[in-house]
Order: sequence, then structure tokens, then C-alpha cells
Amino acid sequence: MDSISIGEKMNKHKLIMGTADSKAKWHNVAKDTLYNYYPKLDGDVVNTNRHMVEAEDRLGYSMVQLNSDPITDSTGEYTQYTHPESGKKKWKMNYPVPNFGSDSEIDNVKESITGAETSLGIKWNPAEVDPAKIIDYPQGKFGLESDMQSSLKSLRDTQS
Repeated sequence: MDSISIGEKMNKHKLIMGTADSKAKWHNVAKDTLYNYYPKLDGDVVNTNRHMVEAEDRLGYSMVQLNSDPITDSTGEYTQYTHPESGKKKWKMNYPVPNFGSDSEIDNVKESITGAETSLGIKWNPAEVDPAKIIDYPQGKFGLESDMQSSLKSLRDTQS
């Protein structure tokens, strides 16, 4: 509430919410429209589906995979993919990969850094952050959002 009153003073404007006038002004007309959950398909989609069926009939196989494609079958055996460290490698490994140099986006970033350093007259030297200096801000009474909890779990799983 303090932030709102500060913002109102800074902008010389009173924030009014929940009144009939504000509800009318900010009414979302999209919510008044009933959505058609089963619209007629676009002509291009209909034609594509028809052509795909005709091609499948002519070729004798389905172009759309309808069954699951698990890494393991129902017995738990790895039938399609094998772990690189297993003795059952089915693909070439340790083959030479051509080096076409750095990506153009990387080059652009390096040029931008050089340009900024030149225009500002400083040399940017990013340093690793000392973990002891990282501030652990309080999470408040609500805790972390579910997205943050998922991200942190993924990070812990990856690191372990």
C-alpha cells in the first residue's frame, strides 16, 4: 500500500480500483464472447489431411505416428537407444566434427563488448561471484513460486 501511495504522489494520479467506473473502463470484452471450441477447419488443413491420407494409401504406411515411442519397451529393455557407456553401441562414436569457427551471434556479442569498452573507456573483466557474498533474501510468508521450486529442483537434479 505504501508503494501505491508513493506512486500516486509521484504521478499526481489517484489509483481507483473496484468501483463501477473503473470496472466499466477496464472491462475485458473478450470475456463476453463465447468461444467456439469446435471451429470449422481451415481449407488448407482439410486439403493437407486429404493429401496425407491419399499418400498413405499409395505408399502403404502411416505418416503420423499414433503409437508411443518409448526409449524402453514394456519389459524395461533398451530397444531403440542405448547408453553410450554400454557395450551395445549401435552408432559411430568419436568421429571428427568439422570446425566452422564461432557462430556469427558470438562474434556480434564480442564486437558489442569491444565497442562498449571503447566508448566507455573501461575494460570489462567479469569475475566469478564468491558464493559467500550471495545474499539469501528472505522468501516471505508465501515461499517460492512453483516455477522457482521446479527450476531449483531441476538444478539440484542436474548437479547431482
